[in-house]
This record gives sequence, C-alpha cells and structure tokens, in this order.
Amino acid sequence: MKKISVIVPTYNRPEFLPITLQSIINQYYQKIQIILINDGGKEPSEALEYYSKNKREGLELTYVHKPNGGLWDARNVGLDRVTGDYIAFLDDDDTFYPYHLSTLAMEMEKNNLSVIYSDAICHVLQRKNNQYATQVKQIVYSIDYNHDLLLVQNISPVNCFVFSKKLLEKYYIRFEDYRVYEDWLFWIELAKQTDFVHYPYPTCEYTFRNDGTTMSSSRTEFTTLLPEIYKRNFPLAHNPLWTAQMMNRVLVARGLEEMFEIKTN
Repeated sequence: MKKISVIVPTYNRPEFLPITLQSIINQYYQKIQIILINDGGKEPSEALEYYSKNKREGLELTYVHKPNGGLWDARNVGLDRVTGDYIAFLDDDDTFYPYHLSTLAMEMEKNNLSVIYSDAICHVLQRKNNQYATQVKQIVYSIDYNHDLLLVQNISPVNCFVFSKKLLEKYYIRFEDYRVYEDWLFWIELAKQTDFVHYPYPTCEYTFRNDGTTMSSSRTEFTTLLPEIYKRNFPLAHNPLWTAQMMNRVLVARGLEEMFEIKTN
C-alpha cells in the first residue's frame, strides 16, 4: 500500500486541532504520514497528547514548530518533509470523512491519475454568546475540471485534493508568498503539467465562521489581487476569448474595471 502524507498547518487553534487530527486517525486508509506544522503559535500540547493517546497502527507523525510565515510557508515546510507517495492537505479547523483518503487513493490507482479532487461540505458556524452554533451545512462548490475555468477562479477547497508526489519531484512546485489565493495559484502550477479529475461527491468538510476568524471571511486581498493574478495567468488559456470574457465578468462583479477589451462582429 502506498503512503499518503497529510499536511496540517496550525496556528493557535487548540480547540479545533484535536478534532482535525481525529478525522485523520479515523481514516479507513491505513498508511498515513501526518505532517503537523506549527506556524509560530503556542505549543499544541493537548492536541499532541490527544494524538499520542489515540494513534493507531499505520500512522506516523512529523511535527515541526517554525517561525510564523503564513499558510503558504507552512505548507511548503510540510512539502519538504513528505515521505508519502500521495499528498493531501487539511487545515486545522476542518475534517476528513473516514472514507476521504481511501476513496480518492483508490480512484487514483484505478485510473492512473496524478491529481484528483472531491467535493466538500461547508460547515457555516455562527457565533453567539462566545460559542459557535451550526447555521447550515451545504455543498458550495461542485465543479468539474476545466483548465480555463481554473485560470478564472478556484474550483475546490484545498482539503479536497490528493495528488502525486512525483509532480513535485519532477517540476519542484511550491506555494508562493501570497496571504490569500496561495492554494489556487498552486493548483494552476499543477495544471500546467497535468489535467485534474473531479470526484463529484463530498468526502470532507471545511468550516466558515461568520465572525471574521475564518481567513476567507476577512481578507480584502481576495478582490484586490485578482487583476495581478489574471494578468499573469491569462497567457495559459486554451480559449483566450472565453477566458477574457469570464475574467472581465468576475472583475466587474467585484467592483473593478474590465481588464480586456473585447471586440465582437
């Protein structure tokens, strides 16, 4: 059986991390390397103790405490310590369903794939009286792979992906120094080398908190960085006209000016 390395960046989330680690321990897939990267936060002593008490055969833990550098840097530190054949990511407040790794690994083996991604349930939490309560659970993204669409927008949460280590070894692909969109840019780099396959069923869960403590609910760069990203990646488009039209549409919807002048007969 091939080994899967799961990279888990963490930063001062002691209340969520044990749940995240338990979801890896619960995997039907047996041979897993957990790479826990503490990105300059407090020592997650309780989570490490929890793992030690609940770990099972087939699991190994690589723990690194590094200076704070952000998600992109933490994931790169994790990539440099991968010993598995396949790689997955899991943020420290999210969870895999027990069949996540076994299902995607089986699809990769059966179809000789390099990159696969599934759907995820978005777990929306609302804060009341210093406690979080579930507001709704829903599938937000279920998008089949399209090379040019990936240049326009991200197509799936980072936790949904499993990919081959061979891609990294051959092309040395790493995350770039961006506070946001670092995962999207990483997938675009992978897509330069291979197509992806979409497994259209939810196999994991990610959390969105409406009080701004979730990254995607609190960063203005999600809008301001789009022109820079579009300008850089537009030359990769297979269908330039369609891609330009879609990029213009997104920019206008975000309150920005169109980037491309499109003349039609």
